[in-house]
Amino acid sequence: VYWYEDMLLNKDLSPSFPSWLTVAGEPMKLEKVDDYTIRLSFAAPYGLLPQQMAFRSDGIFYPAHYLKQFHAKYVSKEELDKMVQEAQLESWDQLYGNKSDYLRNVDLPVIRPWKIVQAPPKTIVIFERNPYYWKVDPDGNQLPYIDRQRYTLVENVELVNMKGVAGEVDMQMRHMAFSNYSLFKENADKGGYRVFLWQMGETGIVLFPNLTLLKDDTLRELMRDLRFRQALSMAIDRDEINELNYNGMASPIQDGFPEELRGEEELWAPFEYNLDKANALLDEIGLTEKSSAGYRLRPDGKELSLTIEGLVAFPTVSDVCELVVSYWKKLGINAAFKPITYDLWWDRIYTSEYQVAGYAQANLSPVVQAIYARAYAPIEHSTYWAPEWGNWYVTGGKAGEEPTGDAREAQKIYDELKMTTDADKQVELMTQIYRLYLKNVWSIITVGRYPAPMIVKKNFRNVPEKGINAWPLKSPGYTRPEQYFFKSS
Repeated sequence: VYWYEDMLLNKDLSPSFPSWLTVAGEPMKLEKVDDYTIRLSFAAPYGLLPQQMAFRSDGIFYPAHYLKQFHAKYVSKEELDKMVQEAQLESWDQLYGNKSDYLRNVDLPVIRPWKIVQAPPKTIVIFERNPYYWKVDPDGNQLPYIDRQRYTLVENVELVNMKGVAGEVDMQMRHMAFSNYSLFKENADKGGYRVFLWQMGETGIVLFPNLTLLKDDTLRELMRDLRFRQALSMAIDRDEINELNYNGMASPIQDGFPEELRGEEELWAPFEYNLDKANALLDEIGLTEKSSAGYRLRPDGKELSLTIEGLVAFPTVSDVCELVVSYWKKLGINAAFKPITYDLWWDRIYTSEYQVAGYAQANLSPVVQAIYARAYAPIEHSTYWAPEWGNWYVTGGKAGEEPTGDAREAQKIYDELKMTTDADKQVELMTQIYRLYLKNVWSIITVGRYPAPMIVKKNFRNVPEKGINAWPLKSPGYTRPEQYFFKSS
């Protein structure tokens, strides 16, 4: 009730009501039934609610008894201003955001298995067992089994991988590069670990042309020309990317989409390597004039250049994006790669001033992908290929830009999907969104799904040898980490 009344309905904390709790244009209503029951009401049926509640659980449970002391409704302005000043912040909502963040505030009560006791900016982050955690194992033993977790924050992804090779981690899945698989295997006995291969629930690196690019009208219009996006895609040698970055083990792009789409050849033609066709498409657009350096000229006479801004917190981003730069230069585009670290990533995305973003995207079964469909329909501010269209959707038209054509149609289909309670119909509607996405080449996938290594110490147990690494599944959360344990002998 506190989360609903004092956080979701508070304009300082929630300027726009969450779109995932909005159905048929109307926000959810919540009422208390008794001490242990709440009732959620929507303007129309909401078939995705159970999955969304599981996926969004990070942002649902907040301890009112603790957080009220930082809330403008319950504290005088004088007291709150003093706390804001002491924290060297500018407003009470910033203070509240810090105090309600379980990864930053060691004093915040949680119902999680572990509670943070040493937070960033410390380079050693420590979690300790929550004695009030609400789960027990089948024998009645209090969970979690592990008393303490220690995370070392390092400067870059290469150091994460080197620590894995050296056996300096008990378990690590995120950031481990498949290109280091042989190295992991060679050092496994020496480092006292096992190497598991989990399937990534995402594609390989994706290029996201920004269709809502701000501050460059000419380039934005080029981005919105389907022929331009098709040319960028056809110039990419996916076989080479697969061999050099995924040891040839990445699947074809088609494998990550519903079977009924795989036979529609016209959908996949733009994802096949065809440099001659790519050049012909750019010529057809009218980009035939060249600069003294040999690069194509834009309609406004400026040299055609593209900068890929890639999130380098993850393996292969830099290597793949550098290859794409070389491919696009063969098209007569003065391309470049700019690495972006995670601490700057979201600020950059939300400006909508980047030209092309480089990252991966979730690629799961339609019924799972429906809860995290931002890569395929512009329904979030974080839809990398059109953040302003996504911002328009999540704010109910109060910000961003209203899309037209197939992009607006994808939003409408998603609205229908949310209201559908039949699982088969949900799959059908998500497949329609996939079809629009592929038809319009809204982003440029390089390769399909691929395996990824996980380092697991030999005495670290209850970790499945096979699984899926995917953000919508909160991997490895769905494998019950509270039941992981250290074998004593």
